[in-house]
Amino acid sequence: MKTGIIASAKKLGYDDQLYKPTSEEKQYATLGKYVRLAEELKTKELVSTGKYEELLLNGFRGDIVYGLDTEEEEKYD
Repeated sequence: MKTGIIASAKKLGYDDQLYKPTSEEKQYATLGKYVRLAEELKTKELVSTGKYEELLLNGFRGDIVYGLDTEEEEKYD
């Protein structure tokens, strides 16, 4: 393994986030076109609502399924 990878990435103008640990609350997330493709399947009625929600939950997007705001702190009654 080489040393100075982060410094080299910065020097070349690349984002260094790839080389740093992800914060605890963002470790499980889906990026890219996964959500868009799941929405497309539902819109075209190729999957049921339950399957659509299952796809989102498998993609760590419970915030969409349950309508959670990730910025808002959980409150218990």
